[in-house]
Amino acid sequence: MNKFVFSCVAFCATIFISRDVKAQSNFAMYALHERIGTASTLNPAFRQTNKVQIGLPVLSAYQFGLGNSGFTLDQVTHFNGDTMFFDVDRLPDVLRDRNFMNIDQSIGLLSVCINRPTYSAELFANLTTNFVFEYPGDLFRLAIEGNAAHLGETLAFGSIGFDLNNYAEAGVRYARQLGKLTVGVAPKLVVGLQNISTVHNDISLHTAETTFDLEGNMDVLVQTAGFFDSTFATGLGENALREMAAFRNLGWGVDLGATYRYSDALTFSMSMTDIGRVRWKSMVRSFTSQGQYQFSGVDLFELVEQSDTLNGFDAYIDSLGSMFELKEFSQPYSTWLPARFYAGASYRVLKNTHAGVTFSSQWNTRRMSPSFGIGVTQYVGRKLAASVTYSYFNRDWFNVGVGLLAGAGPFELFVTSDNILGLVNYRKVRNAHVHAGIQLAFGRLKRDALRGE
Repeated sequence: MNKFVFSCVAFCATIFISRDVKAQSNFAMYALHERIGTASTLNPAFRQTNKVQIGLPVLSAYQFGLGNSGFTLDQVTHFNGDTMFFDVDRLPDVLRDRNFMNIDQSIGLLSVCINRPTYSAELFANLTTNFVFEYPGDLFRLAIEGNAAHLGETLAFGSIGFDLNNYAEAGVRYARQLGKLTVGVAPKLVVGLQNISTVHNDISLHTAETTFDLEGNMDVLVQTAGFFDSTFATGLGENALREMAAFRNLGWGVDLGATYRYSDALTFSMSMTDIGRVRWKSMVRSFTSQGQYQFSGVDLFELVEQSDTLNGFDAYIDSLGSMFELKEFSQPYSTWLPARFYAGASYRVLKNTHAGVTFSSQWNTRRMSPSFGIGVTQYVGRKLAASVTYSYFNRDWFNVGVGLLAGAGPFELFVTSDNILGLVNYRKVRNAHVHAGIQLAFGRLKRDALRGE
């Protein structure tokens, strides 16, 4: 067992140090998983101490996260009196080769969970949106510095791309305790609403060192589905609800998880969530562009001597545009869900005080994005619990999170955040996050029963 634990830790560490980070990880929620029913979305093997938990429709859970790995406002803005100014010239020094902006949102539509000493069973439905925009630093360097600052260089813009998943899911979760080991599984039906998928993009621009000639290359394929007009608006409008009811974009998903009580004080957990695919058939529109263009400048004298200078310039612009013509076609396609991996360890320092460490990593069509957090959880009676976490994600060590669960009668309110420092100084943070909801809780299992004692 010691060798197995060491291997798991080494695997998590390898993931952590090998990639960039960008997504919200719900570390504060993870620390309070014994009391908050929504935590089972992070690991289906997590079980709560309430005998019955009901998540109120829409009010059961709402999560919103916003992150930007490229820069903070403090790095690219300054104030003159009460007016904030954007310092564009600072961007080339701040941005890395690959930068990310992400938006995560989820709404708990309904959940009903029954917990017994040896098992838990749950019905659930959620609405989820994940958006990632990846942008290269070279794009801003070219716009700000011009191509003269990059003679003989090839600027690569291949990392630029959008990825959006907007879908509803409904399923069942079952967790079974087998002595010290608890295993959980949550198969689910997925109905896609909207999608943007950047399949591949190879864009570059080279400036000749002596002649200043420009050579551009482009090879791009972007697939979209579920959008009813060119505005690419998202949300649960009338059209989106009609498409969801028609089950046009069907898919499947499954969450897998386990916990292991190594000793009376130490517990390990691991899970893979949102493993699955969606087949997109509704309102499918794909866009592709391939081309190569060499630009040696414009002979202004030759252009002016033409009888119709304006039309001559328009013809030049048209020829340039035709090299990178955007072609549209319609064909069904499939995408993977943005799967996430969790691994954690919790140590019971005192009877009602736990300390823990958590690794998390999310996969999407762009790349893998790991994160890391540590935290402390304090339980006070049956209806009060709190957690404090410190984490690294989105290339930022400046993330302090808190979680709170408080109840009165059958009602329990929870609020968690992976970063509350934005409330103090929003100009210095890269991430904002909140997860809140109301659940009804009835009865109580002894915490020792959940540990197989």
